[in-house]
Amino acid sequence: MPRGKRIDYPGAWHHVMNRGARRAPIFRLKEDCQGFLEFLGETVAQFELELPDPAASSDGISMQYTDPSRDKGSETVDQTPGESL
Repeated sequence: MPRGKRIDYPGAWHHVMNRGARRAPIFRLKEDCQGFLEFLGETVAQFELELPDPAASSDGISMQYTDPSRDKGSETVDQTPGESL
């Protein structure tokens, strides 16, 4: 059964996580993890997001973010997991 639509509103915080299957590594080298964090930093700057403390380990990532620039009213986000923004 698919998950329900996310409720979204200005200033809402969203939790994003990804884990390797059976906790298998998603980053094989420290350089891979560092490259991901650098890319994440560029993305946060480009879209003016707030991302307080992303956590990345060899077997997964976890972070919370908000978009303070949003000025839309209450809406739902209808996006399939894995679908590109």
